[in-house]
Amino acid sequence: MNKISVSLVTCLVVIRALSPQEREAVEEFGRKLREDVQPTASDIKLLSYSMKMEQLAEKYKNGCLHGSPDPILNPEYQDTQMLFWFDSGQPLPFSDYLKDILEQKQEYDFDKKRCRSTCVHYLQFVYANATEVGCATHVCRIDDASAANSYHVALCVLRKKYQRGRRPYYRGPSCSQCPSGYECFRRQCKQIDSAAAIKTTSAIHLSLV
Repeated sequence: MNKISVSLVTCLVVIRALSPQEREAVEEFGRKLREDVQPTASDIKLLSYSMKMEQLAEKYKNGCLHGSPDPILNPEYQDTQMLFWFDSGQPLPFSDYLKDILEQKQEYDFDKKRCRSTCVHYLQFVYANATEVGCATHVCRIDDASAANSYHVALCVLRKKYQRGRRPYYRGPSCSQCPSGYECFRRQCKQIDSAAAIKTTSAIHLSLV
């Protein structure tokens, strides 16, 4: 369902939520990207799609103004990173924006710890401690709200925030530095479901009785 709101300037914002298929595509894209990092990551955690992060992407009204939220004024955005894609006309399928990240991947030199050109989106998507992502699209119409003055902003919110100037993960055998309480899944550290673990332990105990 589209939601309509008006920002502090004369900018009409129509917010487009992702479809279930698009949410699945974003999650799979992030997991595959992290699974295939080179060199391999010893500590990278599993990325999951988050409706909470999607809600943060939807509610941020200043996306049309090319501005990121101030975490002091907006504490719910603390330790999150917002990624933007700007384009004219109507929104594209969300997978089209993600192709840009694959191009950025080619620009990052892990050994030299630097980008040959822009690669901030890629670094955030493969940041080891980023575990949640949610996305939305804002259709922005300036002044008279006519279609001729419209453009759109696709954005994703990720938690945790990548620290610029650092490598996004530690090099090493996959999952070799997973924290306690995590297991290896698709070369990523996945938090063990405590309820499932208890159920499995109980089943083993019963089979031994």
